[in-house]
Parts: sequence; C-alpha cells; structure tokens
Amino acid sequence: MKSFKFVIIGAIALTTASAFADLKSDWQKVLDKYVVLNKKRDIKGFDALVMKTFTEDFKFTGKDKKQTMTRQQWIDESHQEMKMTGTITKVVFHADSIKMMGKDKALVKVSIVFEGDIQIDPKGKPTSMKSTAKTDQVIVKKGGMWMLQSMTNTEETMSMNGKPMKGG
Repeated sequence: MKSFKFVIIGAIALTTASAFADLKSDWQKVLDKYVVLNKKRDIKGFDALVMKTFTEDFKFTGKDKKQTMTRQQWIDESHQEMKMTGTITKVVFHADSIKMMGKDKALVKVSIVFEGDIQIDPKGKPTSMKSTAKTDQVIVKKGGMWMLQSMTNTEETMSMNGKPMKGG
C-alpha cells in the first residue's frame, strides 16, 4: 500500500512539473512574439498581441514604485519607444522561472535585455543604449487563456553611450 502511495505522489509530482514546464514554455512563446513585433515595429500586430494577452486591469510598476502604467499607457509608451528606436542589436525577454499561486494565477520571473540605438533628439546623433531588467509578471487564466495582469520591475540598469543612467 505504501509503494502505491509513492507511485501516485510521484505521478502527481511529474504531472505538476510537466504543467509548470508547459506553462513556462507557453509564456515564453508569448514573450518571443512580443519581441518579434517590437523589433519589426509592427504597431498593429503589437497592439493586437497586447490586447489579447494583457488583462483590462493590467498594471506596470517601476522599481521605484513611482512609475505606474495601465494597459493603454503601456501601449502608448511602447509606440513612442518604437518610433525612437534605431538599430536594435539585442532584445531578449526570458522566462526564468514560474511559481503557481493557485489554480489560475502564476508568478513568472522574467529577465529583459535591450541593446541598440535610440534617437532622443531628432536632429542629434543616435544614442547607444543598453538596459536590463528583472520583472515579476503575474499571469492569470481567463477564459482558458493565460494573460498578463501585472508587471513589476525588481531590478533595472541602463546606460547611454556607455555611461550609467540613474533611475534605471
């Protein structure tokens, strides 16, 4: 009887581990689509993806807790960033880990890297920018689909033309 319990516990553990791996893999695919659309500066595709994968009550919070954005503010800011971005040498969004917080809620730890040129002054030279961030993304299952409900930066670094910038 004891060995049967261990077999069942082992099967549950494997199923749970597989579910985590599948969810992490599925969320990574969403992050990868997000990166591709940003790189292409495909505003229409980007907007469609955000509307499909961010909840209506989405909230972004910067590391300093002072900067916050709604879903629409996120879209608007992203449009502006796409217009300012020149050459992109590297963009990575990587789902590092996932932790279930109930049946329909999970915390995904994500690492972000951006390297490229941005045009701050339309008449000036492009500025070389590098930034990294670590984020806590809370995803929730709605209508059978996982959606991003909140994102909080836990770490931020940024440099422009090789000089560290204060405030991430």
